[in-house]
Amino acid sequence: MNAVLTPDQARRRFVGLTALRWLPVGVAVPVSVLLATARGLSPADIGVVVALYGAVTLLLELPTGGLADAIGHRPVLALSGLFTTAGLLTMAVADSMLVFAVAWALKGSPGHWIRDRWRPGTSTPCTGRTRVRTSPPGCPARRRPTRPGSPSARSSVAPSRS
Repeated sequence: MNAVLTPDQARRRFVGLTALRWLPVGVAVPVSVLLATARGLSPADIGVVVALYGAVTLLLELPTGGLADAIGHRPVLALSGLFTTAGLLTMAVADSMLVFAVAWALKGSPGHWIRDRWRPGTSTPCTGRTRVRTSPPGCPARRRPTRPGSPSARSSVAPSRS
């Protein structure tokens, strides 16, 4: 497999990954709208509920990223699954605009928790933790840290003048 993609290969890969990313949304949203309509919500009510979903997602983007950095990505992923499950179960029994709003807010709150967060020193290609001792192509060479008092640390420190 070639390391460098041609523009056509890159375009096909981008379109395929974008389609896979939005496929679940494209399947779930129309069904959710039909469910809400069947349970008595008007198109305006559905619009308000979906707008609430977007607002919750927007407002919780940064705090949940900080939470992921503080306690780790796996626990946050588990919380995300719990919130999504609670939202889906709430939607299954929803019969009013208020209950649908709670369901969509629960579904919207974890939607962005599972995305990768950039953490300095760990997730960029040039500074990520790897088992190899060489730098990835295009990155500056890595220097091994020195222990205080080692010969290499003593040689890198200018002598003090008393």
